[in-house]
Amino acid sequence: MIGTVAKRPFEQLIAVMALAMLPWLSSTGRAQQPPGYLMWVIQNQGGSGIFYAPPQGGAMVHVATPPAFDGPISQLLPFMGNRQMLVNATTQALYLWSIETGSFNPLPVTFPPGWNGIASFRIGQEGELVVVPEIWSGGVDGIYRLLQTGAWTRLAATPINTGGRLGVDIDTGNYVVSGSGGVWRVDWLGNVTRMSMSNVQLLDQDVEDGAFLYWNGYNLNRMDRLGVESWTGLTWIPTYPSDVPHLAIVDESNPASPGEYVLVSRRARSLGLELARANRIGGAVTSLLLAGGGCTSIVMDRSRNLSTVRAGLQNQWDILVDFPLDNGYPYVCLIGLSGVRPGLQIDQRRIRLNMDALTQAALAGGVPGLSNTMGVLDSRGLARARIDVSSLGPGARGIPFWLVGIVLDPAAPNGIRRISPPVVVQIR
Repeated sequence: MIGTVAKRPFEQLIAVMALAMLPWLSSTGRAQQPPGYLMWVIQNQGGSGIFYAPPQGGAMVHVATPPAFDGPISQLLPFMGNRQMLVNATTQALYLWSIETGSFNPLPVTFPPGWNGIASFRIGQEGELVVVPEIWSGGVDGIYRLLQTGAWTRLAATPINTGGRLGVDIDTGNYVVSGSGGVWRVDWLGNVTRMSMSNVQLLDQDVEDGAFLYWNGYNLNRMDRLGVESWTGLTWIPTYPSDVPHLAIVDESNPASPGEYVLVSRRARSLGLELARANRIGGAVTSLLLAGGGCTSIVMDRSRNLSTVRAGLQNQWDILVDFPLDNGYPYVCLIGLSGVRPGLQIDQRRIRLNMDALTQAALAGGVPGLSNTMGVLDSRGLARARIDVSSLGPGARGIPFWLVGIVLDPAAPNGIRRISPPVVVQIR
């Protein structure tokens, strides 16, 4: 593994990137757009509408009218960028929602016998669907991958009693599944190890320290990577006695914020749902909106500015770069082997990547197997890069590396217009 090198001043790092992008940085700068890294989607009762709620508050905007699903939307995940969303709202199908066309189309896959829908899903590093199913009589619990052939393969058995929440550990690239039965880690070979015996649903991972968030009654707690639990300092005193917190996510996308924020929503059982924001160290809760009693769900996830998909050979990936608000601007895909913390602080933002020898060599164009990791976003804010380490031997298996996308703009603070959340990829 390549270790970290002495950290260069941020101005020198920007100079390296600016030199590579000189033909485009001379253009006239444009005003910065809103962060746009989180999409909050609210579905009204009976499928009457999906609305977008701005991250800093404000009026909801109607964005789509979905089909009459047989249940509320329980999860929505950006798929291969930010132009399509995987929608989990029925017991027998997943839908692909095209934000650009407004269409909702069921995925052409069949659930195995004994499945009663999907409890939780993620998009794997090869672009595959990875799920934890809801099991009926005759079904087999576990974590499953959907192969390109359309067949399901069981990655691992998990001691979760049906259902469970699936996540990806940003520090290793391994899966984490939680629910009734404890919290478990699952590596890429399917090996399962217990992280905690607590029956909790882990909601998100705080990249600041690697801890996972979950609600315990009205308190937002965290569980570190050893399974040790602690209080974040945030207690939600409900607006209504029947309110129950049920969702939380860490947001680092707002450059005007003095630090990370925890986004939380709570279920006011017969009164609708509330969306709010709180300082990550336990500050005051600020309500953003209270949806009425006809609102059946609030779901949210980070945007996927960088997505990886298998390009052909094992350990060969295309990087799909997607910054919808930044068409025509230069981009850089930073790569490193040294993790995501502490990263590099710039103004009130942070690049969640430790700049190491690999990062510097890639910026200088001296790393074989990397192509188009610097360029210009097209008219839709899209680009495609490639990483090819297929020539590495078996000894490299399981080693993670990390990616962060940056959009450059001479008119933006420190020359950086946008910073993506980090992505972890394992060599397999």
